[in-house]
Amino acid sequence: MKKKFLYLYMMLMLVVSACSAPAVQTEAPTVVSVAEPTALPVDKPTAAPTEVVFDPVTIKINMSKLTSYAPIFLADQLGYFKKFGITLEPIQLNKNSDALTLAISGDLDVYSGPVNAALLNTLSIEPALKVVGDRGYSEYGGCAYTALLVRKDLFESGEITKPEDLKGRDVAVNSTSVTGWFFDNYMKTAGLSIDDVNPMDLPTNAYLDAFANKEATALVSPELHVTRLLKAGNVVLLSSSTDFPSQQQGVLVFGKTMMQDHPELGARFMAAYLMGAQKLAEGKTDENVNAIVAATSEDVELIKEACWISVSSDAMINFAATDILQQWYVERGLLDAPITEEQFWTPKFIEEGAKLLNN
Repeated sequence: MKKKFLYLYMMLMLVVSACSAPAVQTEAPTVVSVAEPTALPVDKPTAAPTEVVFDPVTIKINMSKLTSYAPIFLADQLGYFKKFGITLEPIQLNKNSDALTLAISGDLDVYSGPVNAALLNTLSIEPALKVVGDRGYSEYGGCAYTALLVRKDLFESGEITKPEDLKGRDVAVNSTSVTGWFFDNYMKTAGLSIDDVNPMDLPTNAYLDAFANKEATALVSPELHVTRLLKAGNVVLLSSSTDFPSQQQGVLVFGKTMMQDHPELGARFMAAYLMGAQKLAEGKTDENVNAIVAATSEDVELIKEACWISVSSDAMINFAATDILQQWYVERGLLDAPITEEQFWTPKFIEEGAKLLNN
């Protein structure tokens, strides 16, 4: 009985011991805190810049259908002047000297014309006038913007093929402008001069009939007359201004209104003009051709075939190309003395116009 009790006692103790054994300790899992991803900075949308609206203004400018006006044509037809609040009022005049008179009096805001003796004489005594930009220069080796044309039958017969053959002949040429300089230099290649011919006036509207009816012998003229006469088939091109050193042929001149009274208008005008000059640098694109056709009412093929005079895309003046002309005017007694570059032009309006474009 004791043995049985002892056996039961021992069994009970084993059970109690097993139940009271320490539990296996396990580490609690480490909780890793993961931060929310940082969003990349995003710029807040900003309002589109407000386009500057300029007060509307009308600017008077003398105009012609010559292709040297191409930057003005493009700026007008493509809306560049409108962008700066400008409406052009073209003034048609028979003589460039009339336009200069109007510019001096303030009745013409912008003079657009050739670098002739009249302009240089005016600039030498009128501080209220100043050239402000390029409107075309003859580039050596370029296309024939200004050319010497002779009647085709006289050329084909061998009667007029060289400078000597023009001695004593009637030649339609302006002896006081860049066309006279070119023709004089052509004659000098044979030891002659413009004084060895008989300079004569021939109205532009008589060009075609005069050569068709054999009433004219020779003519020095710019485009579009050159291409128009060549297409008619009654003339031959004997020489062009691009056979000689580069000359500054056309310029823009501001009168008193733009130079002194309202220079801010001069900056606006030049900003639009610069856009036109830069557009012209793209060449004979369809857009440019169509704009010039719209401005001149000329035939599309004529505009495409004609020489487009070189115009600096930044409108800057090459004064050396001007000095060539004025030295000739002095030599001919058409100008008392050469004028300085400061008397001739100012780049101020180009600079101010460029600022408006960059704003």
